[in-house]
Amino acid sequence: MKNKYIEISELIKKDIDNNLFTGGKLPTERDMCAKYDVSRSTIREALSVLEKDQIITKRQGSGIFVLPKYSSSKNKIALILKDTDEYIYPNLINLISDMLFSIGYSLVTYSTNGSLLNERKILTDLLSSNIRAVICEPTKSALPNINVDLFKTLKSKNIPTLFILDQYENLIDFPCVMIDSFQSARTVCLSVNERITKTACIFLDNQRSSYQKYLGFFDALHLVSFENIEPSFIFLKNEDIEDLRKGTTSCTLFSFLKGNEDKDIYFCDNDEIAYYIYRNYPFEKNIDILSFDNSYLTKMSHGKIKSHGPSMNELIDSIKNTLLLMLNHPLYSLGDIPCIFLKTTLK
Repeated sequence: MKNKYIEISELIKKDIDNNLFTGGKLPTERDMCAKYDVSRSTIREALSVLEKDQIITKRQGSGIFVLPKYSSSKNKIALILKDTDEYIYPNLINLISDMLFSIGYSLVTYSTNGSLLNERKILTDLLSSNIRAVICEPTKSALPNINVDLFKTLKSKNIPTLFILDQYENLIDFPCVMIDSFQSARTVCLSVNERITKTACIFLDNQRSSYQKYLGFFDALHLVSFENIEPSFIFLKNEDIEDLRKGTTSCTLFSFLKGNEDKDIYFCDNDEIAYYIYRNYPFEKNIDILSFDNSYLTKMSHGKIKSHGPSMNELIDSIKNTLLLMLNHPLYSLGDIPCIFLKTTLK
């Protein structure tokens, strides 16, 4: 059995971590006796533990305060991404870092490298740290997440967790900021009217947002009365993307393109895929490349890639506003924080 003062010191630390003391100042010893229902001697022993651990300091005549060094460690926010080296992320990381700095927080970035086991290790480490909040891009979001227990533990510890760019299918009650992939794909496809029948589609495997784009494409196909058309499509795996980044013509995507030379439109899951097509496929006719992300790669295609996606400013502002809402309400209910589905624009 733990000594009573140890239990109380842990309760006080938890309240400190949850920012329940305004201005970092703790209540008086008398008020804490009432709050935690223990004697003054127990409170004093508990405070001595926290003082020894360099969490609090007692100022004669002023009161008890959380040490600035400990407070600053609570101003770190973790950003978990699938791949920090992927084309879209360096700019995204910089923008999120600048945004967090503007509201008094610093950024610590982690990469799962597409592995749910890596995600689990990162979350486990974060739970034993003083991290203030977590911004997370799901890894293999089409699959039921195996780390639900850890995400729920973050919630129980009042550590706000915000998903961006995608959702896990068994964690859709968590706040998120993402585009409406189904509606965006549907709109893009309807814009080409009957030419939709001459489209080859390239999607990413294991991504919930990719499957929503797939469904949006077929919904558009049905709306223009081409229900008997069997379009050509492929789902690329992680290893296919690695081959694509090497620029090899032996990759799965190149083989797919060679089998679909009769198509007029190539509907791509993201700008990286679209740019590979632009750079490596020897087209002998005028074709359209439709994509998502609105990244810098579209500029490098000299207008050949027509990319759809939210403005980066809108994305960052939405992340900021949602995160502030969660940070300012440490005892938030998941149902009180809405998911934000961003509209897409054509670049």
